[in-house]
Amino acid sequence: MDAFVVILFFVGCFLLSAIELRYKIPFAKWIFIIPFCLLIANRSEFVPDTGAYMDFWDELAAFEINEAIAFELGFQYYSSFLKFFIGDDVRLYFAVLTLFNLLLIDFSVFRIEQVLKREAEAGSGIVLYGNRLWRLTDFSIIPLTLYVAFFGLYFNAIILRVGVAFSLLVFASVFAVKTNRRWVDYACLVALCVISYFMHATAVVAIPLLLVLLFSRKYPTQLYLWVWVIAGVIYFTNMSSQLGEKVFSRMLSLTSFTEFTTKLSNYEGSILYETDKVAFKYLFHWSMSLVLILDIRKERSVVYAKYLNVYLLGVVIFSLFRSVLLVERVTDYFLLFSFVLFFIFLLKQRNHKFWLYYVPLVLVQMVFVLRILNREL
Repeated sequence: MDAFVVILFFVGCFLLSAIELRYKIPFAKWIFIIPFCLLIANRSEFVPDTGAYMDFWDELAAFEINEAIAFELGFQYYSSFLKFFIGDDVRLYFAVLTLFNLLLIDFSVFRIEQVLKREAEAGSGIVLYGNRLWRLTDFSIIPLTLYVAFFGLYFNAIILRVGVAFSLLVFASVFAVKTNRRWVDYACLVALCVISYFMHATAVVAIPLLLVLLFSRKYPTQLYLWVWVIAGVIYFTNMSSQLGEKVFSRMLSLTSFTEFTTKLSNYEGSILYETDKVAFKYLFHWSMSLVLILDIRKERSVVYAKYLNVYLLGVVIFSLFRSVLLVERVTDYFLLFSFVLFFIFLLKQRNHKFWLYYVPLVLVQMVFVLRILNREL
């Protein structure tokens, strides 16, 4: 994927974000979504996994599945349904997959914004800068930019099945953080989890994530800080070097985890464990978790705290299983919600602080993902 084109795209996102902060833009999401879909659809065949998905699409028939293909049945049915309507054009297939993912993310953010707004109007929510609370449901460009800065590019350009599963789980989180849940909310939550699992087997790790969203609350700042410090000590001293191997070896011996662990091990053959490398991705999220912990001290928002709990749990898991080469396949399910937290955090900032955080947050993550998309970087 052309790094210059990606950078140019994000420059456009910053310009649109500046306009969105001041004015309500009708159909703003389409100004973002259509160029991003074109960017993903026209990526190079040298982007990891692109060739595998092209071959899959060429072999796929409408309303049929191929049991010889290792892709999950849910994703195969979904793709075969799309093939009936859009034909054989693989570039169009990539664009449509991305389109549906972004629309679901945008709708999920809209629903989260509604929950935050109701919480704030009840006097127990976040305090946003200026008139941003009353315009809260108008924002699309900013949250979508934060989403695609890393996860949106990574999911839609490389791990397509996981991208679909993640979009479903972000939507599921809306039902988990609602204050007055009814039986239909729980039914939607379970249904979305089941569907996401059939899109990619690793989605099974979302069960503890959603339990945290359902039942956790805001905890004392001191507890958050202790968790943050302990996570850092464990990671940087590599205290957990044996833990990852023991846990994943045990999982490999359990039949119920066979599909899950097979999905993980298949990416790198039989090599599951890595040693003393420090991940810059971990440094970024560990540092940002401290910023968010300090920010939430005076907030009463339970929704903000619930997403922070999930995010911090992801940082802790990353610390505990540092020695597992593909631990990020698990932690990404938790760290994904960073874009929701960053969005809330940014809307609380005055204009100069907004840009002081917003631009580095996007650019740092963009560099992370470009190194994956372009292996020569």
